[in-house]
Amino acid sequence: MAQLTFRVPISIAVDSSDIARQFGQNAAEQPIFDRMKIDAALGSPGDFGLFEDDGNNSSDDNMFGFIVLRNKLPSERATEMKNYRANSSGDWARPDALVHSSKVREYYEIKPMSFDSWDGGQKKFPKIDRFIARFQLPYRRGDSYLSGDQVHEAELLESNAGFQSEMEALQTMFGLRKIRLFLQWERPEPGLLLYLAKVTAETNDPAPRNFPMQELATCVVKLGVQAAVPAANLNASATRALQGAFDQIRNQLNQLRSNLAREMNLHQTLLNQAKPSTLQTATTILGLANPVTALPTLVNIAINPAMRPVVGAAVQTLNPAKHTMAIWKATQDALSAADAALQARNPSGALTQLAVGLASFVKADQQLTAFREGTELAGRRAQVIIGVTAAAVALTAVAVFSFQAVAVGGVATTSAGTSATALSPQVRIAAEAFKEGMIRVATAESPAAFDAGVEMIIEEAPGKLMQMVVRP
Repeated sequence: MAQLTFRVPISIAVDSSDIARQFGQNAAEQPIFDRMKIDAALGSPGDFGLFEDDGNNSSDDNMFGFIVLRNKLPSERATEMKNYRANSSGDWARPDALVHSSKVREYYEIKPMSFDSWDGGQKKFPKIDRFIARFQLPYRRGDSYLSGDQVHEAELLESNAGFQSEMEALQTMFGLRKIRLFLQWERPEPGLLLYLAKVTAETNDPAPRNFPMQELATCVVKLGVQAAVPAANLNASATRALQGAFDQIRNQLNQLRSNLAREMNLHQTLLNQAKPSTLQTATTILGLANPVTALPTLVNIAINPAMRPVVGAAVQTLNPAKHTMAIWKATQDALSAADAALQARNPSGALTQLAVGLASFVKADQQLTAFREGTELAGRRAQVIIGVTAAAVALTAVAVFSFQAVAVGGVATTSAGTSATALSPQVRIAAEAFKEGMIRVATAESPAAFDAGVEMIIEEAPGKLMQMVVRP
């Protein structure tokens, strides 16, 4: 079992400032007030030490009465405050929370978490501060509540029957358990409390991936706003959330299907390049079998693009990471199963198969990468062997010529005018160098040993052969 969590600003679900304000008054602010009343850092002010703005027209008068009572001011001071408000010409604002306890004298603004709300709080602060300064009140922007990096949260609408009914429908549709809506709030600066929604859900999948939690969370918040603000009509429903989830799952499946087609095409291309035609194979074998055409055939393989499949076959033979197209079958099967789940309107099953498909695709793609890297390494080895074979053919031709001359007792002469009888020991020395180098390449267990063998084959042995040929 695992828990899915997503934090959602109210503004994502609600684009009406009036509805957002009503949601704050009806649902969001009360849990914050309740937590402030018992907060030790605020001196546990309770009902008597905390003024709560309820958003009604009477709130101003209630706050004036609270201030007069808690500060033991003359009753006429409340009248002066009313007159100040009436003559403010818009330069007036009251805080959402005013704390007057044995420990602190502070005020706080409570806003949904968004730039506009933060900006609105910033604009209210100077107005509140001017009112406080005008009447020489002891209050300041609060910094006692939620000090440091503290974050508070409380569950919303847990006793609202309509909202819980929608949550049960979502749980059934998505194969989830305990979808819950929380309010989470923090204090980013003195005097300002910002809140947002947090949606959680439990799933039986121990490692859920690619679940459309943002879409689900947005729907849950909209349903919560509709439940808390009866006049709100956000066109939210469990059925609509299900359709949104289907759309996102289809998009992810299509992306996976596209990636799969691209990688399979690349894989098939690599395999095709490693399969020479029958004619190419026959021509190559005949060319290599004839001592006269062996060297030209090897050169043709190395430089002629038309002979690349032959090189590809040699590379594939040497490749330590041999793979067939079967490595993609698990991803293909998962995509088919996900499509079937969507057809059956089973988002939970589709998401499960999507996760399986993505995991199997990553695994197969890693295998393809190993195949490609192995092909590159095998290609390097194949090129070395092609070069070695070409040199060996030349060496063998010289050796055969030399030994044949010795066998008939004649004196053969190379193009350089050197007797074959005198060349025989050098031929044997060169041949031994080739042999030793080939053994090192074939049995190398480290890059250093492999490189040492290559050096012997392509430098030492040819060097000895050239010394033999050019000897005066």
